[in-house]
Amino acid sequence: MTSLSLYEDLLGPGEVLTLPAGARIVYVASGELASLHAGNAVFGKDEAELRAGPDGATVLRWELTDWSADDAKLSAPVDLDPWGDYALRCERDGDPSAAQGISCVLRGELLVDGERVQPFGAFVHPAEIYGKGSHVRVVVVRSEEPIGEALAQGSLHL
Repeated sequence: MTSLSLYEDLLGPGEVLTLPAGARIVYVASGELASLHAGNAVFGKDEAELRAGPDGATVLRWELTDWSADDAKLSAPVDLDPWGDYALRCERDGDPSAAQGISCVLRGELLVDGERVQPFGAFVHPAEIYGKGSHVRVVVVRSEEPIGEALAQGSLHL
């Protein structure tokens, strides 16, 4: 079973988080990593070291795996065609999407499928979203879909 999982990493000043190889998107919610500032994201597949800047960092990390993660903020199964070509895409405050994914509220409050979600609360896509708030999401899309306003995107090979 393929799963998309969201993690929230709170890194102290100069702290390093070492990650094994795997498809992921990292978004810096506050502070900075060595070369990535708040509000930016990056896609990666290789082993990685996330090193917080001098003020630390709050990092949101989405990983696509062949298992469900017990220690994730939220994990959801993703139904993929094994012969399809896909991409992992990070978007901020995008239009409603039918794509499978996970969002995290950054500011304000959203009503998601009738339930209130506050900052750093997470929810699964697709969903009906109302309210005045900001969120960042990672969705799994077909590779041929246009990138649009993506913060980060990378190809997946199943």
